[in-house]
Formats: sequence, C-alpha cells, structure tokens
Amino acid sequence: MINLIWKEKVICKLSSEELNALLLLLPYWGIQMNDNVLTMPLEGKKLHLTSEWSHYAYSLMELVRHTGIDAAHMEENSDLSIKMDVASHLASPLSILIGNKKVRPKALDYKSLDLQKRIHKNAWLPFNGSTMTCFIKEGDHYTAIEWISYMIIQYFMKPYFKPVHHISISMYERLVTNVLEKVNPTLASHQQTDHPPSEWPDVPDAIVPQQKTEPQTSSPTPNHQPINPFSQSSTLFEPSPFDPFKFNHNQRKTSVINPFHQKK
Repeated sequence: MINLIWKEKVICKLSSEELNALLLLLPYWGIQMNDNVLTMPLEGKKLHLTSEWSHYAYSLMELVRHTGIDAAHMEENSDLSIKMDVASHLASPLSILIGNKKVRPKALDYKSLDLQKRIHKNAWLPFNGSTMTCFIKEGDHYTAIEWISYMIIQYFMKPYFKPVHHISISMYERLVTNVLEKVNPTLASHQQTDHPPSEWPDVPDAIVPQQKTEPQTSSPTPNHQPINPFSQSSTLFEPSPFDPFKFNHNQRKTSVINPFHQKK
C-alpha cells in the first residue's frame, strides 16, 4: 500500500491499481501529484470574478480553492475573468458568452454510468477565451456554479486530461471518498451518489433514466446519445461543435493581493 500525502499529512493508503487510476483522475479535479504528494497546480494563477451576488463568488471559490487559484481584484491582473449574471428566461441552468459566441452547455443533470461523461457532467469549456460571461438561471445557481467550477479547471488543466472511461464507477467513487473528500469535501459532494457503488447496475447507458428538461420554446432533441469528449466529432455545445482538448494557453501571470484568500 502507498501513503498519499496532502498538506504534509497522510490522508489514505492506496493500492497500485488505485494509484494508477488516481493519476488519470487528478487533473479533472484540478490537482497534481509529485512522489505521492498531492499539490496545487494553479498556485500563482489569478481568477477575477464579477457578480452582484457575492455569495455566488464565494461558492465558486470554495469549489476550486484546493487548486491553489487565487481571486484577483482587477481584471487586468487575472489569468481568467468571469462575470456571473442572473437571467430568469433561461431554459437550462447556464448559458455562456465568450467573445461574440453564446453557447449553452449540453450538460447532464444525472450521474452517468459512463465516467468520461459523468466526471464533469459533460459541461465542457467550448472556446479559448480568457474572459467569459456566465448567465445563471434564476433559482438554479447551485448547478450552474458547479458547472462553472469544472470549466475553470478545464481552462487550465485540459492539456493534462487523458481518457478515464475505462475506470469503473466503483473505483471512481472509492477514490472520491478516500482522496477528493479529504482535499475538498465541497467538490467531492457533487461527485458522490446516494447509492453505494455495489448498487449500480451493470447496464448500458442508453437505458439510464432520461435527464430532466426545463420548459423551452424549441423541441427537445430525442434519443440523447452518449458524448465522448475525446472524439473529434462530438458536439458538446450548441450551436458549434468543438474539440474540448484543443487548448491554447495565452495567460498573463501576475501577483496581486487576493481579497478572498484566507490564510490557513
């Protein structure tokens, strides 16, 4: 068994099989590992948040605090800038404006048995813009902020993502409980299910109960098919197909005082 260390403390012991799976999963959680020590890969990166609802910003920072990212007071001192606004007319929890392109993530509102789809709920960052405006559906901010946290991790960590669909759900949930919950219990709570892993039936994803849909003006898409984010032909957003792993870093590194950061 291998000791896994976080902030100078052993948080669990892992088998070689668990460690190999964890190495693939860590970038999706915004974590890295060196010599069995978990580290914060985004230390020194700055995130500028704008919102009339300060608790939205605090909730989002709580989901990504384990990555090491800090909040920046000024947009020009940030590596990524996000404005969060509330809209009552949205058909889904989140709509995103990047440059002149507005897209709605085709995200899941259930936990798929396909880990590659499940891990970020299929809410993939569509473009490489360092500034985005996120329109949050009124009354559904809990889901929208979760999805935004995944996109922050994707913005910085996508070059390190590798396929994880071969990792079993039981292995994944075991690592969420033994590792991620010790690092960031808030993020871990979004990845856990209400059922023990042994209760998940070994059935095709096609017969998983259909996701709930919000009322909308256009007809919903029938027969929603599994999406593979590693496929060049996957369409994860409307209206434009994209490759979620084609990423171009163009970030400014700065150091400023972080009004949200709390010393530990």
